[in-house]
Amino acid sequence: MTEIKIKDAQVYHLTVPLEYTVQTSFGSMDTRHALILELTSDDGYSGIGESWVNYSRWAAWERQAAYEQVCIPYLKGRTCSDIHTFIVEMTHDLRGPSIQSKTIGPLIQALCGVELALWDLTAKAQNISLSKLLFTDPASSVSVYASGLNSPLQWNVIDEYLEWGVTVFKLKVGFGQEDIRNLKELTKYLKLCYSHINCYSHNDYGVRL
Repeated sequence: MTEIKIKDAQVYHLTVPLEYTVQTSFGSMDTRHALILELTSDDGYSGIGESWVNYSRWAAWERQAAYEQVCIPYLKGRTCSDIHTFIVEMTHDLRGPSIQSKTIGPLIQALCGVELALWDLTAKAQNISLSKLLFTDPASSVSVYASGLNSPLQWNVIDEYLEWGVTVFKLKVGFGQEDIRNLKELTKYLKLCYSHINCYSHNDYGVRL
């Protein structure tokens, strides 16, 4: 593997207001956030990684602070010769403070952005695509699904994505009897996956299905 000397790091907090408010069992979202980490090597290459952030409303700013106050100072000037070993060592070094602050989950999410950026940086340094770096026979395409569906159903949005060729949709549940009605209606026409975070117990969810 190519040895990478990290010269600089920068985090970008991107936001996009939503045309339709996304309702969940634990709140609502009117904006999507993305935390993008850029790592720059001493030979001029840059790698991009995303730390996924969704809810709560303040999570994106917490993640940004974690990068700016902890991760970026940690990363600058370090050399990575093996990504797996590098991430394990970084996890070990930051685990103690994260346990103290009860933020192990956000730490892992922040480290995911670091790892993604390192892989991207390595591929660019070797002048090959990321898919060819990770796979001997990379796929030419990947399957996707549409997210953000909630009750009441937005049929105009569904129709729009069907026209784009999307055939699998993720439906948020946690709205009582509306879930049963929505599932029955949608499964007549679509393939579904379900998002039931923090709304039903496993037993209750099984009974409803």
